[in-house]
Amino acid sequence: EKEDGVTVTKFAKPDWWPKSDKDKVVLFLDEFNRANQEVMQAVFELALNRTLAGDSLPENCHVIAAMNPADSNYDTVELDTALLDRFNS
Repeated sequence: EKEDGVTVTKFAKPDWWPKSDKDKVVLFLDEFNRANQEVMQAVFELALNRTLAGDSLPENCHVIAAMNPADSNYDTVELDTALLDRFNS
């Protein structure tokens, strides 16, 4: 896409992204504390602002996440306190 004569790369929405405000969607992020840093930043944006790369989720969409305990035998990462504060436990 061109903006002021410059080609700009834009975020391509995933297939599951709600197409209208009437769509009802639940995003279930399973074992998200096993993700890499880039995915964690996306989860933070979804949980905090209900957006992903500037695109907003409709009001009737919900974000739910599950994770393994940090001290488990799984390959988990310790979550930032600010990210943990965005969820109910």
